[in-house]
Amino acid sequence: MKKSIRILALIMTLVTLSAFAACGSEGNKVPEEKPQYTAEEIEAFFTYSSETFEGREYLYISGVTDEAKKLTALIVPVSHDGKQVYGLQTGCFAGCADLKTIYVGSNIVEWQGNLFSGCKSLKKIYMDYADFVDEAAKDPAKGDAFTCAKSSDGSVYGKGSILEGLSGTKFVFTDAAVFDFFDVNYSWAAYSSAFVKE
Repeated sequence: MKKSIRILALIMTLVTLSAFAACGSEGNKVPEEKPQYTAEEIEAFFTYSSETFEGREYLYISGVTDEAKKLTALIVPVSHDGKQVYGLQTGCFAGCADLKTIYVGSNIVEWQGNLFSGCKSLKKIYMDYADFVDEAAKDPAKGDAFTCAKSSDGSVYGKGSILEGLSGTKFVFTDAAVFDFFDVNYSWAAYSSAFVKE
């Protein structure tokens, strides 16, 4: 009896391990693991600039450090020196040839064009905007303030677009409500063919 239970437990363990191995195989959608950097490390990977509009200062990511250009994954910081990072300036990820994945949070409300010049390996931009969508549901004007660059010909990868010069790069959404918000947002609807849910 004990031997039968041990054999049964061994079989169940092997079946469970096989199921876990299959989850990571080609064709199954398993979100990539987000890198584990400290807030200080994340801030140090980027360079910053600020612009003043109507008396208010807005902080932008203006570039990446040489160290960051060697990484395959980056997380856009929420703040720098205690100030919220508001947007991504044109060309701010230029030269990140090894970059495959970027994680962007809801603090980024302005996306300028041609952000990823030379980022030929970039495949996924994870969009973590659940907080933003919740706030926009309460205050629709917040969603209207959200801006992104578009190409002159309306194409996803065309001149002037966020993804200018790339092909196959996708905006990845892990939250259905966030996907739905971006899919109908007037600023982002032009990119809907580059949206995927995971």
